[in-house]
Amino acid sequence: MAYSRSFMLTFLGVILFVILSTQVLDANHVPEPSNTKPMASVQSRLMVPESDLMAINELTKKADVLLKKVKKLNEEFLDLKERLKSSVETSINVEEKTADPAGEYKNSSRAALIAKIFESESLLLETAKSSFDMLDASTEPQRGVGN
Repeated sequence: MAYSRSFMLTFLGVILFVILSTQVLDANHVPEPSNTKPMASVQSRLMVPESDLMAINELTKKADVLLKKVKKLNEEFLDLKERLKSSVETSINVEEKTADPAGEYKNSSRAALIAKIFESESLLLETAKSSFDMLDASTEPQRGVGN
């Protein structure tokens, strides 16, 4: 199983912490000179107790389980994101087809659409004013006859 670089660095950090935390140094303790080879001293310092190895193994197993959960959640997230995207696109397409069934304004810019709205409103106002004027003109002679 391939691990990410950050996971490996964290794992090595945990190992170093465990090793260093088990070796409590006394400030007043001065090691006695030994006649053994320097490598023997280094090897004895590098030896990790079995309990620490078991703890590291347990942490590795927990990290593997968590990594699997994260991967599964990431896959679920991507799936939900894709479903949401397609759902939004579908609803937008339905709304567009309802508002513009012929697709006349599909490629229009926002400014062009706003200008078209103002033009339509202006035309409606002119039509309403013209209708009102015609109605007013048709009722005016009747008012004059009755007086």
